[in-house]
Amino acid sequence: VAQSNSISVGTGGENSDPDNVYMYANNLIQINGLNITGRVDDVYMEAITVNLKNVSFPSTADIILKSRDGTLHFDTYSSPTVGGVNLTNVKHGSTILSSNHFDGGPAGHIDSTISLPNGKSAVKIRKQY
Repeated sequence: VAQSNSISVGTGGENSDPDNVYMYANNLIQINGLNITGRVDDVYMEAITVNLKNVSFPSTADIILKSRDGTLHFDTYSSPTVGGVNLTNVKHGSTILSSNHFDGGPAGHIDSTISLPNGKSAVKIRKQY
């Protein structure tokens, strides 16, 4: 059963600055059902294994997902690849992320082909150092 939770940041008033979300864990970040909303600049998640399902990132957000090996896997929530970033029904804006949205770069340096207004890659998969 998918949970439905949300985190809203950057909503401190009309003149407030956009905000950031940082999540760190030693071994595992595992989330099923999270909607991140508000005026979000950056979302950073780092753990040996990152396992996300039913997660929505705002279209404005610069996403960095960092795992031990920096590999990227799709539809693996039930049996995640240890040391990798596992995405199942994860959205950036209205786009459900799939392998078609990534450049096929080497492990530890995989960038999405979806760009932010500044031209930078919207979702980056990185390796822990």
